[in-house]
Amino acid sequence: MRAKEFIKEHTINNRSGAGATSYNMDIDYFGFTVKMLPTMFLKLAAPGGGHSSEGLATFIADGGAVAAPMLYVKVPAEWKESKVSLQYGIPDIYAHEGRNRMMAIQKLEGDIPVETHIVLRSDRVEWRARNITPEIIALINKGVMNEDETAFIKGPLFV
Repeated sequence: MRAKEFIKEHTINNRSGAGATSYNMDIDYFGFTVKMLPTMFLKLAAPGGGHSSEGLATFIADGGAVAAPMLYVKVPAEWKESKVSLQYGIPDIYAHEGRNRMMAIQKLEGDIPVETHIVLRSDRVEWRARNITPEIIALINKGVMNEDETAFIKGPLFV
């Protein structure tokens, strides 16, 4: 059957896919999962060369699995004390993993929603999923400062 060559579909494997990390493997403990368009992820992540996206596109097209791209978001420490408000500061992206994976998926499949993982931190203290409320997720989804701190990116950031 030749159906595979007509179906463009990336495979996410957070245990053994290309780029997998311990956070990917246990995101329900460390953070939360959303669906994000590659164009949005690329607005949020610091720009890079994209040199390995070509190889990743070939790898994915040949059936290779990748781990979900990830954004690390710094949020005000007060949010952990149930004081979820922009008066304490705005969330900002301080790191990412998976820019080239998103570029490869976008090249192969267009601007489709992709599983993306979000991990939070406040003042060098990492959060756990049990501390992340729907109110916090909603406020992050309204907008964040991008990783290179050149722009506030308005949401919705994810679906």
